Parts: sequence; C-alpha cells; structure tokens
Amino acid sequence: MGTSSLSKYRVWCVSENIYVEGWYESEPTTCPHNNTHSINSSLTTIVDVLENGISIDSSGKAKVHGTARPENTVTYFTGRGDDITIPNNVGGGDRFAIKHNIGDPMSQSIYADFNIINNETWIKEGYIIWQHADIDHMTMAVVPRVPAYTHVEGANTNFRLYSAGGIIIPAAGNGDVTFTGDILAMHGGLVYMPPSDKGVKPPAFWNATWNNTTHKFENLTAAPTGNGSYNIFAFEVTLNRFVNSVPLLGDDGNLRLTSEDCSQVGHGMRFKVTIESTEPDDHIWGASFVLTLFRAKTV
Repeated sequence: MGTSSLSKYRVWCVSENIYVEGWYESEPTTCPHNNTHSINSSLTTIVDVLENGISIDSSGKAKVHGTARPENTVTYFTGRGDDITIPNNVGGGDRFAIKHNIGDPMSQSIYADFNIINNETWIKEGYIIWQHADIDHMTMAVVPRVPAYTHVEGANTNFRLYSAGGIIIPAAGNGDVTFTGDILAMHGGLVYMPPSDKGVKPPAFWNATWNNTTHKFENLTAAPTGNGSYNIFAFEVTLNRFVNSVPLLGDDGNLRLTSEDCSQVGHGMRFKVTIESTEPDDHIWGASFVLTLFRAKTV
C-alpha cells in the first residue's frame, strides 16, 4: 500500500499583504482562501506534515498528543463538590476535608456529591494532603445515593427489594417497596449506570427521561431484563473503590494518586471518603483531598 501525505503550507498572499496557511498535497500556486489571488512563492514554507493521517515533525517523527480526556470535556481540579440543591451548580458544595479529634470514632466518612445529569463527568486521579498522621489510612469508594423507602411485604407496589443485589427491581403490582421520598427528584435515588470502555452496559432495571425545565425525571419505566439505563439501590453498596486503605504517615505530607486512565461517573453516584485512625494510640490528625476530573462544564 502506498503512502500519502498532506502538508500545511504558509504562503504570502500578495493581494492581502498577509501570510495564510492551508493543507495541500503539493505546493500551492495561489492564495489558500482565494485562488484568484497571487502569492510570492519565494516566501512559501511548510509548517506541518501529515503522513497517512499522522502529523510528523521535520525529522519524520510522529507528533502525538496523549490524553485520557474524553471529547467535549475539560480538565477540572477541585477540592469541593457541587451544591446539589441547585441543579446546575458547579463547585459550590462541601469541601473535601475531614479531621479526627481524640474521642471521635476511629472510622469517619464524608461524601463528595456532584450534579452530573447536565454535566458529563469523569474521574482521572486525585491528591491526598494530610497533617499529623501516624500510619492512619484513607479509602475512597463510589457508592449510590439511596432513596427513602419502606419495606413491607404485601404493599403491592411496582417495586421489589432484591436484597441479594442490594437493588430495587420491577414488580407487577406485587412489590414490597414504597418510596417515602420523590424517586423522580434530581437526587431522589435514580443512578445512571455508564457503559464500560468497550461499550458494554451493566445490568440496569429502570429507564427514565430527564426534564431540564422541571429539573425532575419523568416516564419511569421498568426494564425487567436488565437492559435499562438506571438502577435504584436499596443499600449503600460499593460500586467502585479507587483508593483502598492508603497509609498516611508524617506531620505534613501529600500524595498524588496518578493514573493514565479515566472512568465515567454516573448521575446519582457519590464519592465516599473514609479515614481510619490508628488504634490504640488516639491522636488529632486531618486530611483533605483534590480530585482531577474531566467535566463538560466547570462553572
């Protein structure tokens, strides 16, 4: 198979008295944006080359821009979540910090919440900053937002608790779950299940459409074969664990948890950060963290 190349030429357009650039298979003889205008060929230069669709430099090496960032997103470093009481808020939520005082529970957790339904969000990596740690530990997991409900056999609803999977699945009028909160609210309990990097969707038992005017879901329908887009979780199960019991030591320290990959965060998912203090020597210490996200909107 033969090779093909395109070159980006910078030419001097005599009529406009300016340089103009354009891609060509061979050196142009007229101005790129108007073929009736003449050029000064002695000033023509090549500024870039594509070989078989690959940009190369003057020595023939391919020019590669490596990034895990999905299209239509930008890099976002944040030390706080979104205010989930304001549907389109970005960055106005709780700060990512936790402090352990003597006498506090030896295991403490905080949550980081985001508005994702209108703001595609991916996680890439994170940073941990700590003070006065003595081989204490931090874990970060992704958990679902759980709706308010009652579980009564014989309630005869369209929702049934499947405790083995920790989810609420469709029922045909013989269900045992009654929601006491609004399951259609923005953060009422519907959790979007993103496909894998190969496009494989995990089992999901509900479909719904988002109304951007009312800021609520509507048209909640069952997907009993698991081919839906949303799940409703009955318990706070661990969906993913990005950081597992990382040890922290020293009066002051920081750690970058680097990655070349990224994972999509589904609407309704929360980051749960847990610190575990060393026993039996209780002591005052604290930690905070920063997340590197890719988001469609940063403000």
